Amino acid sequence: VSQRNGHPFGTLLVQQFIKIQIELSKVDKFNYFKRSLVSSDALEAISGLTLTDANCDEAIEILQKRFGNKQLIIGKHMEQLLALETVSQHDTKGLRHLYDGVESNVRSLKSLGVSAESYGSLLLPVLMN
Repeated sequence: VSQRNGHPFGTLLVQQFIKIQIELSKVDKFNYFKRSLVSSDALEAISGLTLTDANCDEAIEILQKRFGNKQLIIGKHMEQLLALETVSQHDTKGLRHLYDGVESNVRSLKSLGVSAESYGSLLLPVLMN
């Protein structure tokens, strides 16, 4: 899932922002996060908030409400897996792209607590076509 402008990649950035445990002030964390977004739905959601401790807390609350739906994120990853384009076994570049797409989504699902057993039997026939 290579979307940077919204679900689910934007959600992963939001989750990283919320979990930052390094020794930075809230303002520094907030500034770092805003700079990492460049242009995204998450940045738009918190636009207008100045760099203050109170606004950092407000930004987290806004982003959790907007991007905190775990089932939606899982659904988007499953959609991505089911929408992978078929490739010829002789298309090395296409096979590499397919592999990367599968691996990226499977890793994301794993990080969301979704076991391969819950979707593996569905995914295998899709990939074999």
